[in-house]
Amino acid sequence: MRDFLKFMSVFTLVGLAGCASSPSDIANTSYTRSEISILASNHFNVNDSALNKALKPSFAKYGQPKGYVLGQMSAAHEDYKDRLMGTGIFQAKFKLSKGTYWEIGGRGLTELQIPVPAIHLIYDETDISKFKSVLTNSDVILRKGQTFTVFEQKVDEQILITVYQTADIPETSEMDTLKFAPT
Repeated sequence: MRDFLKFMSVFTLVGLAGCASSPSDIANTSYTRSEISILASNHFNVNDSALNKALKPSFAKYGQPKGYVLGQMSAAHEDYKDRLMGTGIFQAKFKLSKGTYWEIGGRGLTELQIPVPAIHLIYDETDISKFKSVLTNSDVILRKGQTFTVFEQKVDEQILITVYQTADIPETSEMDTLKFAPT
């Protein structure tokens, strides 16, 4: 019995040591392109290689995001023409998830009555409530890829990247503003 208890003690210590996080794991509070591609590919129900390819230029330019929002968006009703409204979950490493609502203003968006999946990459912030103000189209880059469209937006020091499947939104659509409202 004593040998069994020694064995279990050593086995438990070895197991706990194997589960311990290294300081670099704890210090890394951002998401790699691979992590985002895998998470979002499940959301979009596609292979992660297409998303990984679409995000490559953004990651090369801005690095790794601190958080992301996965959700669904669709056109607003008649009173709010040319707006997409969406809901989703904001996630940052080592923080609890937080529900959020967003609104995108633009043109040619009224026909999108069926909800479409989207992901927003949030840079340099781990709290979605920092984005209560409207982000306008200062320094906007729109890359319409074969599978995904990437909408990069930089306002002052705030960087957001919105990604959706190109086929879900008409090519003639334009997006100008983005506003988050945590729920």
